[in-house]
Amino acid sequence: NGVITFVKGRSFKLKNMPVSAGNTIQVRALDSLSRYGALSEVLVFEVKDVTAPKMGKINLTVNAYEGMASWTATDNVGVAGYKLSLDGGAWQDQTDSFAVFSDLALGKHKLTVRAYDAAGNISSVKNVTFKVADVTAPEQIQGLDAAGNLWEAAGEKVTLSWETAFDNSGDIKRYEVEIDGILKKTAKTSLAIGNLDFGDHAFRVRAIDRAGNIGAWSESFDFAVSKNVSPLFAVS
Repeated sequence: NGVITFVKGRSFKLKNMPVSAGNTIQVRALDSLSRYGALSEVLVFEVKDVTAPKMGKINLTVNAYEGMASWTATDNVGVAGYKLSLDGGAWQDQTDSFAVFSDLALGKHKLTVRAYDAAGNISSVKNVTFKVADVTAPEQIQGLDAAGNLWEAAGEKVTLSWETAFDNSGDIKRYEVEIDGILKKTAKTSLAIGNLDFGDHAFRVRAIDRAGNIGAWSESFDFAVSKNVSPLFAVS
């Protein structure tokens, strides 16, 4: 490349050369009387990139069911792109140093990132684990009903029931039942109430999941305890 270097022997090691093409070298001999021989033919050579990029830290934040990741990487020539894998899935090419993951399932996840350069050198993997928590409340409960059992002198014993609440986690912790303004709790989809006064009554139900998300109250269900032959009937 136009730089003259004097060496003894028949070999010379070039060090710390940048990645480049079109480099040239010629050799000629010099005797003890300082007489130069003719220059050799020009040898053209390339210094290839054999250094892999290095991954830096991955930063990841979770907002509801969306994960937002960003990271850094360095390379002696320049990073060309990245390969991403979520939860051990197939590698996806990514040119930007950030990514957004939507509609994530509840629970733990692992993001793996590798950087590569234009020469195809690939860095070692960098991992980050994160968790998606349940932030969705159970849906409003349907199918409320009230059914009487035996006639009792002090009033009718009633079993209140409702359909199982739907929740994205599938894990309902308990139900809260409000009957005539009094709050009761149960893990089942029914609740037996004894010694109700004769007359009109109403109840409603809501579900609470394991993460503590509280569903909306159901529509109120009205019923009456009567002294008639049929002791219990629902009010339409």
